[in-house]
Amino acid sequence: MNTVEVSASSILTPQSHNNKGIGSLAGRYQYSLNQIHVPKFPSKRNDDYRLWGTWLEVKINAPELIRKERTRVFGSSIFFSSAGDAF
Repeated sequence: MNTVEVSASSILTPQSHNNKGIGSLAGRYQYSLNQIHVPKFPSKRNDDYRLWGTWLEVKINAPELIRKERTRVFGSSIFFSSAGDAF
């Protein structure tokens, strides 16, 4: 497994904007939180799908990001780990 540490700009992904659903979890959750970075899901249209599962990008600044954003999202519904295991 190739593991890379990345510094993310955000840890929360909005699932709606101006009451319009934009994410696959819209309607039930306001945000999703992923501790790992998934730049794109595999597709047979490009060769990257064969490498899926052999690499991991870890958001090393995740604790700082959630501390920074927690006041703004307090009381929101947040889905944990739509792109990775929650543990």
